[in-house]
Amino acid sequence: MITKKEALRLIENTSKKNHSLLVGKTLRVLAGNYDEDRGLWELVGLLHDLDYDETRDDPSKHGLKAAQSLEGQLPAQALYAIMAHDHLSGMELSTRLDHSLVFSDAIAILIEEGQLAKPVEEKDISEALSMIAESKPWIRDQVENFPFKDGLNLPIILNIII
Repeated sequence: MITKKEALRLIENTSKKNHSLLVGKTLRVLAGNYDEDRGLWELVGLLHDLDYDETRDDPSKHGLKAAQSLEGQLPAQALYAIMAHDHLSGMELSTRLDHSLVFSDAIAILIEEGQLAKPVEEKDISEALSMIAESKPWIRDQVENFPFKDGLNLPIILNIII
């Protein structure tokens, strides 16, 4: 399996490096909350946009090329989550990892485009979601409907990862 050091090297010069770091950090927190493999989930977050610069002009291939290039370096469930994370791929989300990756991706966009900073409060989240939902309405749905476990919620997770 690919190491975190190798994954960081792969994303070092991509336009999505900082975004991918946020997604990886979020997935690591969620994995702990669900008693899943934190290291694997973080790798999925780090590598999910590996092909973004290459597929920017053909978003239907986004995630598919990344998974293909990572074949043999990640388990099948991780590769599937990477392939399915963008709705334009046409692949269905089915596992907790798939759904968590899409949520984590939305959270990273919320932080980046909503310019959220600590301490994050409900009103900050509401304002950022309203602004972003104008151009990316799916973000609100992903963020507001995620099934947290054991007392974790959106303000808590945002204050952990920012």
